[in-house]
Amino acid sequence: MNNELGIVNNERPVFRALTAVRERISFLLHKNRATGLNASEKDELDNYEEIDDFFSYINRIIANLRILPPSY
Repeated sequence: MNNELGIVNNERPVFRALTAVRERISFLLHKNRATGLNASEKDELDNYEEIDDFFSYINRIIANLRILPPSY
């Protein structure tokens, strides 16, 4: 299974940003290196970083739940 919000890797969902969002982040990073960002763009990039941190956190939880034995 493969879709925009997550892919299944060894039956484990992996959450990631939409393709359009990843492209926007890439654009903002490139622009930041080339000419800098205005305040609105900096805020937007900061917000994407928070979302990325959240997805990373959720993916770690899922990975850890997968390796822990069930407790009954």
